[in-house]
Amino acid sequence: MKYFTLIKKSAILIAIFLTILSCKKDINPPATNLTPSQPFTFKNYLSRIAAPPVLFGGVILHSARSATYQGVVHTDPDYRFDATFRNEVTPINAGTLKVGNINFLINMYGNKPQYDETYGNSGQFIPYSVGSANFGTNVLLNLSGAADTVNNLGSISANFYVPQEINLLSPVIAVESNNYPVLSTKMCNKTTPFTVGWNPDPNYTGEVFVVLEYSVTNNHPSLGNHDFRIVKEVADKGSCAFTPTELAQFPTGSIVTLYLGRGVLLYPEDNTGRKIEVMAITTAINEFKMCQ
Repeated sequence: MKYFTLIKKSAILIAIFLTILSCKKDINPPATNLTPSQPFTFKNYLSRIAAPPVLFGGVILHSARSATYQGVVHTDPDYRFDATFRNEVTPINAGTLKVGNINFLINMYGNKPQYDETYGNSGQFIPYSVGSANFGTNVLLNLSGAADTVNNLGSISANFYVPQEINLLSPVIAVESNNYPVLSTKMCNKTTPFTVGWNPDPNYTGEVFVVLEYSVTNNHPSLGNHDFRIVKEVADKGSCAFTPTELAQFPTGSIVTLYLGRGVLLYPEDNTGRKIEVMAITTAINEFKMCQ
């Protein structure tokens, strides 16, 4: 599946996904009684995507956008909505879960319960109209809790703002059919600043991470034999520039990956103080050829 292919790439080195179109929709401003949260950083992304949730479990809401994939320009993102809960060690059934407009269904993987979104049939992608309704707005999380709360999670409720889905606005994507490993875009040249533009979210108070990454996996060994990246975490004002000095670190002709993302982390708890981690993020990625 397209989404799981992209997430596999993310788990190897991280991930994050982009489009050329701006997402225009009404934004519901955050309320004043929201559950406390913290901004989601690139370091958070690296650790959370590759590892299972912490504490007594966790919930993931993820909008993952790719501007180009196997020759196709994509306008809609893919969505990942899932959760896992546990007592000290063992995955458990923690009752019913609803987040925003998504009701979660418990599926058994061996003897381990996993919460997945329930839209449509098994394996069916969530449509844009359904998934996008959970971004750029306040959402309610309601977990009913396990039947036996002596050693398991009790009920948990949280109300939090999920940032608007992020979109790459510049540079404009120009599809090429002969670049490795998939379609990419030429970024010319390293002697002038390279500005990345996206749609700012006026109701998001955290920072946006903007990352350029060189991966040995995506390039011929003759171009460089070690991975590196330049990470910027900036105010969500819609643009960020990389200087010629920064761009000079990337070999001419190399495939460079650009990541964008913003999101929130929060840690709601049940009446005994048992906490879960909730991760609500919107990410985007595109690959560029450093041509000069």
